[in-house]
Amino acid sequence: ILLCGTLFKGDSSPKYNPREILRQYGFNLEDVCYNNVPDYKPKKRNLTAQDIADYAQLYVGSPYGKQIKPCRALDAKQERCRMQCGAFVTSAYKFAAKNHGQKIELPTGNGKDKCDSKAMQYCKFNDPELLQPGDVFVAKSNSRYGHTGIYVGRGFVKDKVGEAYTKFIPNKKGEPVFVHATSPVIGYNTLRQLKKTRKVIKYCRHKRFCKNEKK
Repeated sequence: ILLCGTLFKGDSSPKYNPREILRQYGFNLEDVCYNNVPDYKPKKRNLTAQDIADYAQLYVGSPYGKQIKPCRALDAKQERCRMQCGAFVTSAYKFAAKNHGQKIELPTGNGKDKCDSKAMQYCKFNDPELLQPGDVFVAKSNSRYGHTGIYVGRGFVKDKVGEAYTKFIPNKKGEPVFVHATSPVIGYNTLRQLKKTRKVIKYCRHKRFCKNEKK
């Protein structure tokens, strides 16, 4: 907690950097600071789409539920909240940005509506080959609300829990992999696995990270 004020100005090597040590255990430095240090404010840092994907993966293993209010990864891990798919996507964007000392327009709406929100509607596409970490998918499902999740990269998945998997192994020769909130836990699935139970409608990228973005 004492390190929250300095954000680790010392040794920045992965071996000794507390930020990296926390990440290995599924925790985020800023989340820990927000929860334990009154009036904590993170230093402003550049926010990338990869940061969104990285933060989204901190939720993996957290229980699924019907909550629609955004929730930090640390709180989800400690089962203080149980989110559905739409709230999960919104939360990943909201708190990844907040942890960088920034605000970002959030993807809003139910699962099937995420790509029609103001933050995402200007950069839609159907070709999975164009996917970049942080992109969002929307799909039709048995629920009238549809489904959504965040792209994390190509690779393989293992350690199945219910529908999803809790381990992602990055590999450029692997399949497109997404992280999403599904019963019983938030986890990973390949695009091929998702398509077995859902019809993936389209993909979208936040306007902040879209080359042809519309402000």
